[in-house]
Amino acid sequence: MKYIKIKLLLTLVILFLQCEDTSGPGKKRKAPVFVNRTNIEILGIDSLLVGPGQQKALTASTFDPDETPEYEWSTSDENIVKIIATDKNDEVLIEAVGELEQTAEITVKDKVNEGEKTIEITVLFWPDMTKFIHIGEFENHNYFHSINKSKWGSAKWECEQNGGYLVTIQSQEENDFVNTLNAELRESAWMGMRWDDSMSYIAFNDEWITGEKVDFVNWWRPEEGTKHPREIQNYLPYYFVVINRWGFWENQDDVPYRFILELE
Repeated sequence: MKYIKIKLLLTLVILFLQCEDTSGPGKKRKAPVFVNRTNIEILGIDSLLVGPGQQKALTASTFDPDETPEYEWSTSDENIVKIIATDKNDEVLIEAVGELEQTAEITVKDKVNEGEKTIEITVLFWPDMTKFIHIGEFENHNYFHSINKSKWGSAKWECEQNGGYLVTIQSQEENDFVNTLNAELRESAWMGMRWDDSMSYIAFNDEWITGEKVDFVNWWRPEEGTKHPREIQNYLPYYFVVINRWGFWENQDDVPYRFILELE
C-alpha cells in the first residue's frame, strides 16, 4: 500500500510538470494526453508491437481536462500503419499494413485542451498477452510462458496462431534461460519435441518440430546415467516432451501442461 501511494504521488508530480504554467495572462494550460492508460500503465504506453495484418485498439484520455476532449488521430505513414475510425471519438483501431520491423508514429491531439501524445508502432509479431507471460529475449528470440494449460497438440496450435512455435532448445544456456519461470512456478512446460510418427517407442525424433537438428539434450535422471528416454524402463509409452522445474527434459503423456512459445 505504501508503494502504491508513493507511485501515485510521483505520477501526480510528473503530470504537474507536464502541464504548462498558467500564471501568465491569456495562457491556456495544455492538459497531457495518454494512450491506453490503465491502473497498471498509469501514464499509458509509448510504443506498441502489432503483427502484420493485425488490428489493435488505441484509446486516448486527457488528464484533468478543462473542457470535454475532442480528439484527432493521425499516422506518420499510412502505408505502414493505417487508422480505422470507430464510433467513439477517443478510440480508433490501428492496422499494421507494412512489412516486418517497419515503424510508424501515431499521434492523437486533444484539440480542445491542446494536449497531444505520440507513440511508436512497430510491425512485429507479438502474442496475445492475455494468454502469455514474457520471459525475455535470448539471442534475438523472444520467449513466452503460457498462463493456461493445454494438451501438446493444442499448445502447438496456440503457438502457431501467435506467430511462433513450441520452444526448441539448442544449448545449456538457452535451456537455463527458458527454465527461469518454470523453476519459479514449480511446474513443467511443453516443448517442441515428440516421438516419431510411427509411435514405435524405440525412436525419438532427431529433429525438433521446426525441422532443426537436435544437437543438445538434457534428459532427466542424470544420476542413473540416463541421457535418452528410450533407456528408461517402463517410461517409453509417453509421446511428448516437457521441460521440468529443474530444467531437465521428460517425455510425458498428453495431459494439460503449461507451454513455452518461442518467437524469432
